[in-house]
Amino acid sequence: MPGSVLTHRFDPKSLVIGAFALFGWSEEPVPPEDREGHVQVKRALSIPVAGGEC
Repeated sequence: MPGSVLTHRFDPKSLVIGAFALFGWSEEPVPPEDREGHVQVKRALSIPVAGGEC
């Protein structure tokens, strides 16, 4: 969602937003230490997922 901050704020709606995203990646959808969360997001989205830059 342009203009909004969604980093580290994953919830199931984030997958829907990401699936229809107008941008080319998902930036830090879950906290860096949440490995299982990253796996779930990556499996659900076809766009790249950036993380671990904090």
